[in-house]
Amino acid sequence: MELSWFEQEFIRLMNERDKPAVLEIGTYKTTPTTTTFKHKLDGQVPGMDFIGIDCREGENVDQVADAHRLADVFPANHFDGVISLFTFEHLARPWVVAHQIRHVLKPGGFVWVCTHQTYPLHYYPYDYFRFSKEAMAILFDEVDGWEMIKNEYSLPAVIMPHTNRIHGDTWNFQSESWLHVEILARKK
Repeated sequence: MELSWFEQEFIRLMNERDKPAVLEIGTYKTTPTTTTFKHKLDGQVPGMDFIGIDCREGENVDQVADAHRLADVFPANHFDGVISLFTFEHLARPWVVAHQIRHVLKPGGFVWVCTHQTYPLHYYPYDYFRFSKEAMAILFDEVDGWEMIKNEYSLPAVIMPHTNRIHGDTWNFQSESWLHVEILARKK
Protein backbone atom coordinates (compact mmCIF):
# COMPACT_ATOMS: atom_id res chain seq x y z
CA MET A 1 0.00 0.00 0.00
CA GLU A 2 1.30 3.41 -0.96
CA LEU A 3 2.14 5.76 1.90
CA SER A 4 0.29 9.07 2.20
CA TRP A 5 2.13 12.39 2.03
CA PHE A 6 1.85 12.69 5.84
CA GLU A 7 3.29 9.20 6.39
CA GLN A 8 6.15 9.80 3.97
CA GLU A 9 6.94 13.22 5.40
CA PHE A 10 6.89 12.03 9.01
CA ILE A 11 9.27 9.18 8.14
CA ARG A 12 11.55 11.58 6.26
CA LEU A 13 11.61 14.03 9.17
CA MET A 14 12.41 11.30 11.70
CA ASN A 15 15.23 10.05 9.45
CA GLU A 16 16.82 13.50 9.66
CA ARG A 17 17.35 12.86 13.38
CA ASP A 18 19.85 10.61 15.09
CA LYS A 19 18.03 7.83 16.97
CA PRO A 20 14.72 9.69 17.17
CA ALA A 21 12.36 9.23 20.09
CA VAL A 22 8.77 8.83 18.85
CA LEU A 23 5.58 8.79 20.92
CA GLU A 24 2.30 7.51 19.54
CA ILE A 25 -0.88 8.40 21.46
CA GLY A 26 -3.81 5.98 21.36
CA THR A 27 -2.24 2.65 20.42
CA TYR A 28 -4.68 0.23 22.11
CA LYS A 29 -5.68 -2.48 19.60
CA THR A 30 -9.44 -2.06 19.22
CA THR A 31 -10.03 -4.38 16.26
CA PRO A 32 -8.10 -7.27 14.68
CA THR A 33 -6.84 -4.95 11.92
CA THR A 34 -5.90 -2.03 14.19
CA THR A 35 -2.18 -1.37 14.38
CA THR A 36 0.16 1.39 15.42
CA PHE A 37 2.23 3.47 13.04
CA LYS A 38 5.30 1.70 14.46
CA HIS A 39 5.01 -1.09 11.89
CA LYS A 40 5.55 1.49 9.12
CA LEU A 41 8.43 3.15 10.99
CA ASP A 42 10.25 -0.10 11.80
CA GLY A 43 12.99 -0.64 9.27
CA GLN A 44 12.37 2.84 7.83
CA VAL A 45 13.78 4.84 10.77
CA PRO A 46 17.01 3.28 12.07
CA GLY A 47 17.68 3.50 15.81
CA MET A 48 14.20 4.78 16.61
CA ASP A 49 12.99 4.64 20.22
CA PHE A 50 9.21 4.16 19.94
CA ILE A 51 6.68 4.31 22.78
CA GLY A 52 2.98 3.61 22.23
CA ILE A 53 0.63 4.85 24.95
CA ASP A 54 -3.04 4.52 25.74
CA CYS A 55 -5.26 5.09 28.76
CA ARG A 56 -5.61 1.33 29.30
CA GLU A 57 -3.45 -1.77 29.10
CA GLY A 58 -3.66 -3.98 26.08
CA GLU A 59 -2.08 -5.10 22.86
CA ASN A 60 0.14 -2.44 21.23
CA VAL A 61 0.33 -0.41 24.48
CA ASP A 62 3.89 0.00 25.76
CA GLN A 63 2.89 2.28 28.61
CA VAL A 64 -0.42 3.26 30.18
CA ALA A 65 -0.66 7.04 30.29
CA ASP A 66 -3.31 9.74 30.10
CA ALA A 67 -2.63 11.97 27.09
CA HIS A 68 -4.01 14.89 29.11
CA ARG A 69 -1.10 14.43 31.56
CA LEU A 70 1.94 13.65 29.39
CA ALA A 71 4.12 16.02 31.44
CA ASP A 72 3.53 13.79 34.48
CA VAL A 73 4.97 10.78 32.64
CA PHE A 74 7.61 12.09 30.23
CA PRO A 75 10.30 14.76 30.62
CA ALA A 76 10.05 18.09 28.83
CA ASN A 77 11.64 18.32 25.37
CA HIS A 78 12.03 14.53 25.12
CA PHE A 79 10.46 13.39 21.84
CA ASP A 80 11.44 14.14 18.25
CA GLY A 81 8.00 13.20 16.99
CA VAL A 82 4.51 12.61 18.32
CA ILE A 83 1.81 10.78 16.36
CA SER A 84 -1.89 10.56 17.12
CA LEU A 85 -4.02 8.64 14.63
CA PHE A 86 -7.80 8.57 15.13
CA THR A 87 -7.56 9.38 18.83
CA PHE A 88 -8.26 13.12 19.14
CA GLU A 89 -12.01 12.56 18.77
CA HIS A 90 -11.84 10.40 21.93
CA LEU A 91 -10.04 13.01 24.05
CA ALA A 92 -12.21 14.90 26.53
CA ARG A 93 -10.00 18.00 26.28
CA PRO A 94 -7.97 17.92 23.04
CA TRP A 95 -6.67 21.46 23.61
CA VAL A 96 -5.01 20.24 26.83
CA VAL A 97 -3.43 17.34 24.94
CA ALA A 98 -2.06 19.74 22.29
CA HIS A 99 -0.32 21.68 25.09
CA GLN A 100 0.96 18.45 26.64
CA ILE A 101 2.38 17.34 23.28
CA ARG A 102 4.17 20.66 22.97
CA HIS A 103 5.66 20.15 26.44
CA VAL A 104 7.16 16.71 25.65
CA LEU A 105 8.38 17.56 22.12
CA LYS A 106 11.90 18.79 21.60
CA PRO A 107 12.24 22.25 20.02
CA GLY A 108 11.96 21.60 16.29
CA GLY A 109 10.07 18.34 16.95
CA PHE A 110 7.03 17.35 14.91
CA VAL A 111 3.45 16.36 15.65
CA TRP A 112 1.25 14.53 13.17
CA VAL A 113 -2.44 14.18 14.00
CA CYS A 114 -5.05 12.46 11.86
CA THR A 115 -8.58 12.47 13.23
CA HIS A 116 -12.14 12.53 12.04
CA GLN A 117 -13.89 15.43 10.39
CA THR A 118 -17.01 13.34 9.81
CA TYR A 119 -17.45 9.78 11.00
CA PRO A 120 -20.02 7.62 12.77
CA LEU A 121 -19.92 7.50 16.56
CA HIS A 122 -17.60 4.75 17.74
CA TYR A 123 -16.35 3.53 21.10
CA TYR A 124 -19.20 5.55 22.54
CA PRO A 125 -19.63 7.13 25.13
CA TYR A 126 -16.01 8.29 24.84
CA ASP A 127 -16.37 9.85 21.41
CA TYR A 128 -16.40 13.59 21.98
CA PHE A 129 -15.43 15.63 18.91
CA ARG A 130 -15.17 16.00 15.16
CA PHE A 131 -12.62 18.46 13.78
CA SER A 132 -12.39 20.91 10.90
CA LYS A 133 -9.13 22.22 9.46
CA GLU A 134 -9.81 25.43 11.37
CA ALA A 135 -10.16 23.52 14.64
CA MET A 136 -6.84 21.76 14.06
CA ALA A 137 -5.19 25.08 13.21
CA ILE A 138 -6.36 26.54 16.53
CA LEU A 139 -5.15 23.51 18.51
CA PHE A 140 -1.71 23.82 16.92
CA ASP A 141 -1.58 27.61 16.60
CA GLU A 142 1.56 29.68 16.08
CA VAL A 143 0.60 31.75 19.13
CA ASP A 144 1.10 28.59 21.19
CA GLY A 145 4.49 27.97 19.62
CA TRP A 146 3.67 25.86 16.56
CA GLU A 147 4.63 26.22 12.91
CA MET A 148 2.02 24.75 10.59
CA ILE A 149 3.49 22.57 7.85
CA LYS A 150 0.33 21.07 6.38
CA ASN A 151 -3.33 20.96 7.39
CA GLU A 152 -5.82 19.31 5.06
CA TYR A 153 -8.86 17.10 4.67
CA SER A 154 -8.62 13.58 3.29
CA LEU A 155 -10.99 10.87 2.08
CA PRO A 156 -13.84 12.71 0.37
CA ALA A 157 -17.30 11.48 1.34
CA VAL A 158 -20.98 12.06 0.68
CA ILE A 159 -23.02 12.78 3.77
CA MET A 160 -26.78 12.71 3.72
CA PRO A 161 -29.66 12.00 6.08
CA HIS A 162 -31.42 8.63 6.09
CA THR A 163 -34.61 10.42 5.14
CA ASN A 164 -35.07 13.72 3.44
CA ARG A 165 -38.36 14.68 5.09
CA ILE A 166 -36.86 17.61 7.05
CA HIS A 167 -34.76 19.12 4.28
CA GLY A 168 -36.95 18.16 1.35
CA ASP A 169 -35.34 19.16 -1.89
CA THR A 170 -33.00 21.66 -0.20
CA TRP A 171 -30.34 19.14 0.87
CA ASN A 172 -27.09 20.06 -0.84
CA PHE A 173 -25.57 16.83 -2.14
CA GLN A 174 -22.77 18.78 -3.83
CA SER A 175 -21.25 20.18 -0.62
CA GLU A 176 -17.73 19.01 0.16
CA SER A 177 -17.53 16.40 2.88
CA TRP A 178 -14.52 14.61 4.29
CA LEU A 179 -13.94 11.69 6.64
CA HIS A 180 -10.56 12.83 7.98
CA VAL A 181 -8.49 15.89 8.74
CA GLU A 182 -4.70 15.73 9.15
CA ILE A 183 -2.14 18.16 10.44
CA LEU A 184 1.64 18.20 10.58
CA ALA A 185 3.19 20.92 12.72
CA ARG A 186 6.60 21.74 14.15
CA LYS A 187 7.30 22.98 17.65
CA LYS A 188 9.10 26.31 17.44
